[in-house]
Amino acid sequence: QKINTVTNGLSDFNKGNFKTEKLKVNPMLLDPQNQIVLVKDFSNADKAKIYYKTLKTQETDVFKGLDTPFKIFIISKSNFSQYFKEKKADVYYEFFLENYK
Repeated sequence: QKINTVTNGLSDFNKGNFKTEKLKVNPMLLDPQNQIVLVKDFSNADKAKIYYKTLKTQETDVFKGLDTPFKIFIISKSNFSQYFKEKKADVYYEFFLENYK
């Protein structure tokens, strides 16, 4: 149920802010306790960064009603493969904060 709220919120956000980008929103089970929602495919890292910054300014609207802790971050396709194998969200999030900000 909560994953649908996030997926729908992101889809609406994309339609309102990034209509021409044709982004896809995909929910995914990371492990039995954690789900993730992927927004893809960005043509380059700069576009992903613009998306991230815009989303951070509107996250209370996009994720309204969500009472579960969540993190928003950018991850490349190659890093995602490693992330999915290891399933260490906190470790990657720290890497993201150090390298993308």
